[in-house]
Amino acid sequence: YDAQVMWDRMLTISPWHGVTSVVVGNCGFGIAPTREAHRELILRTLENVEGMSYDALREGVGDDFLVFSDRPTTISLVGQDASGNPSYTFYGLGSADTGLTLDDLPTLPDTVRALHIGSYAAVVEPVGSAMLALAERYKDRFICFDPNTRPTVEPAMNRWRQRIDEFRRYAAMIKVSTEDLAHLYPGASPLEIARTWAAADPVRLVVLTDGPRPLTAFFKGEELRAGPPPVTVADTVGAGDTVSATLIAAFAGAGAFENRLASVSAATMQEWIERAALAAAITCTRRGADMPTASEVD
Repeated sequence: YDAQVMWDRMLTISPWHGVTSVVVGNCGFGIAPTREAHRELILRTLENVEGMSYDALREGVGDDFLVFSDRPTTISLVGQDASGNPSYTFYGLGSADTGLTLDDLPTLPDTVRALHIGSYAAVVEPVGSAMLALAERYKDRFICFDPNTRPTVEPAMNRWRQRIDEFRRYAAMIKVSTEDLAHLYPGASPLEIARTWAAADPVRLVVLTDGPRPLTAFFKGEELRAGPPPVTVADTVGAGDTVSATLIAAFAGAGAFENRLASVSAATMQEWIERAALAAAITCTRRGADMPTASEVD
């Protein structure tokens, strides 16, 4: 952030988006990937100069499945209105993330129990087809899907609808916002769409977020609701991803991936979505997708 002080006196954290923020929400520090030969030096530098915990950095996001590329990194710009609602612009033509192909896909060990897939990486090519192939290959794992529509990347909603229907064949959990569904199905009832998705195998859980209003979870034939507490909103970047990250952390801690939530009661799911709503509210009090730690939610 040395250069950032020239234009941002608050030195606010970089905003993470989509799948990345869900992963960061389960792992802690988010540090840009580096090649193996440089990692020890970078970790010790961050420990000595920035005061970050070496052990925490070591335990952060794993790098086992990184794919290095000579293609440029996508640039993401976030704006917000007076209410803190974000708008996004992406510059990713020929970028590293959209350029993943089927040949880049890793072989996943049994220790990888869940996959989280979503946003424009599920739609644009060639990465969209690669992600769909990944879901097909590991359909026995717990798959969480979040459409997280980005019309500025792919404006053709029929393309989004087609790809969403394809991913729904593999997803155990779908997290979707009323804003997403307004893009996808103008004039339709978001609740009715979510109910329809929840009723179709193999989906076990559909979570519908609705801005500052209560989120709704469709689970085992029941509709569960959890309202966030009133907070002073800095912005809403990462709120939906916080919901996904909090629920995935709960599933992992309870060993619920293996049986696709079959052992989870509605009462337990109610507790989990209330925790997710609280965590998302805390995120909204901060600038960028700065998710709370588990202890902050507790």
